[in-house]
Amino acid sequence: MRCAPEPLRRSPAILPDDLAPRAACATIARVKIRLLAFATAAQALGAAAAERDVPEGSTVATLRDALAAESAALATCLARSAVAVDGALAAPETPLAAGCEVALLPPVSGG
Repeated sequence: MRCAPEPLRRSPAILPDDLAPRAACATIARVKIRLLAFATAAQALGAAAAERDVPEGSTVATLRDALAAESAALATCLARSAVAVDGALAAPETPLAAGCEVALLPPVSGG
C-alpha cells in the first residue's frame, strides 16, 4: 500500500511548510515466528527450523503465499501440506502471533 501525502491547500499564498506531506507513511509492524519444516518441506525450505519476520496480522494463508513465492519446490510442497500453529492443526485464516511456532507438515507415507 502506498502512502500519499494530503493534498496541498489551494490558497493565494503557499508557504514552504505547505509543500511537506502532512502524514508520514506508517511502518508495518512485524512479528517474529518460529518455522519448523519436516521431511520434504525441510528440503524445499533448506532448513528444518528458521525464524521469520512476518507482517503483524499475518495468517496461515498469507504465510503460505509468502513461502510459496520463494521457490517452486516450496510452492509444490505447501500445496499438499498441513500447517500447525503452536501444536494444533490450523485453518488458513488462523492468525500468527508474535513468538508462535508454525510447523509445515507434508504428507507422509511408509510402512
